[in-house]
This record gives sequence, C-alpha cells and structure tokens, in this order.
Amino acid sequence: MSSEGPTPPQAPETADDEIRELVEFAAGIVADAERLCDRVDDMKLPAVVDAADQLHMAARAAVRALTAVVEDIDAGWGERWLPR
Repeated sequence: MSSEGPTPPQAPETADDEIRELVEFAAGIVADAERLCDRVDDMKLPAVVDAADQLHMAARAAVRALTAVVEDIDAGWGERWLPR
C-alpha cells in the first residue's frame, strides 16, 4: 500500500482543454437531468416535472453553446472567444 494520497486531477493545459472538459461535464448534467425527468414524470407533481424539464433544457442549451465554442476553436476561430 502506498503512503501517497490520491493524485488530484490534472488541470487543463489550455482554455481549449478547459472548454472541452466543460462540454463533458455539461453532457453529464444532461444525462442526469434526463434520468430525473424520467423518474419524476410519474409523480404527477406538475411543479417538479416542470422544474426537471427546465433543468434538462438548460443543460442541453449549455452543451450546444459549449460545443459551438469547441467547433469554432477546431475551425481556427477560437480567438473570438478569448477575453479582450
């Protein structure tokens, strides 16, 4: 058994890597939101169902927006996303 503690995750090397990491994170939220929607759908609690649907839509919008940034970076247009 090693006396070393767990290795912390590596920090993204570039903004591109960080954005790609955020896409994966947001995609996980979409998957979780889909499961939440499926589970609360049968509960017949309109406010809960509506909130779960809104979470799912917002997470999907975040994935689309982040994916657009990645596509722009891959196309060589990444500088438009850099802070000025």
